[in-house]
Amino acid sequence: MSQADRLALKRADDEARQASKRAMLLNVNEVFGPTVQGEGPHAGRRATFLRMAGCNLACSWCDTAYSWDWSRYERDRETHPTSPVDVAEDIARRGADLLVITGGEPMLQQPGLARLLPILRSGWGSGQVDVETNGTIVPNERLGIDLYVVSAPCSSSSSRRRTTWTRRTRSS
Repeated sequence: MSQADRLALKRADDEARQASKRAMLLNVNEVFGPTVQGEGPHAGRRATFLRMAGCNLACSWCDTAYSWDWSRYERDRETHPTSPVDVAEDIARRGADLLVITGGEPMLQQPGLARLLPILRSGWGSGQVDVETNGTIVPNERLGIDLYVVSAPCSSSSSRRRTTWTRRTRSS
C-alpha cells in the first residue's frame, strides 16, 4: 500500500470517527433557568429549559427562529454540540424539578434524547420532563417523557412544510 493510500485511509477513518462522535451529541441552542414556566399545564411552576437547535418547519410567527433559521442567524453561534452527560449535569445543577425540552423541534433529536434522559433521571431523581413540540414528528414512547405540549402550526403560519395530522393511540 502506498503512502498516499495509507493517508487516504487514515483520513477516511478520522472522518468516520468524527461523524460517529457528532452523532452522539445533542445540538443544544441553550439551557436556562431555573425560571418560571409561563404557559401550558405547568404555568407558574419552577423549571429549567433545554432549547434544542433545529426545526422541520419555518413558521412565520416563530419567536425562537434563532434556534433554526440559519439564513438569519449564525449556526455556529446558536448550536452547541454537547454530550448528554454534560447536558444532564447542567440541568441537575440548576435545581428545578421540572425540565421543559423545547426548540426548535426537539423530536428531531430523539436518539440524543434517548441517551440524555436515563442519564438525567439517574442523577436527578424524580423530576418531571415535558416536551414542547410542533406535533409533526411521532415521538418514541420509550423516551419516558411525562407530558407533551403540542403547538400545532396552523395553515396561516406560512410554514415551508405542509403538515398532515393523524390520530394515534397507544395501540396504533
